[in-house]
Amino acid sequence: MKKINILLFVVMAIITFSACKKDEEVKPAPTSLQITVRDEIGNIISGSVVKLYASQTDWENETNQVGSTQVSDASGVVTFSDLSAIKYYWLAEKDCKNNVNGGATTTTPLASNVTTTVNAVLSSTGSLSFENK
Repeated sequence: MKKINILLFVVMAIITFSACKKDEEVKPAPTSLQITVRDEIGNIISGSVVKLYASQTDWENETNQVGSTQVSDASGVVTFSDLSAIKYYWLAEKDCKNNVNGGATTTTPLASNVTTTVNAVLSSTGSLSFENK
């Protein structure tokens, strides 16, 4: 009988301690920027190269890139994560089109622990002409 009582005590102790678990720390979502690359009429552009910058000067000079260069997926989307809550600038390019003449910045600093979604509109820049003389 003593062995049964000891066995019951051990089983109850195991159940009690296994049911008690430490509260898991809930980590806040990362501050992220999701960019959807589109053309002038709103069509999604996959395969566009996108670079992110933390200042207009860096964007203009293409220096001090934030994170790594990304390529838009089949949905035209790239996501930059683990960012600071600041204003960002981006350069998106594919073939002879880019977003230099269109929206290339967040209008306000990113909200902390939120994914901000924006569009990058690619258009042709400059002109090319042929002259036959």
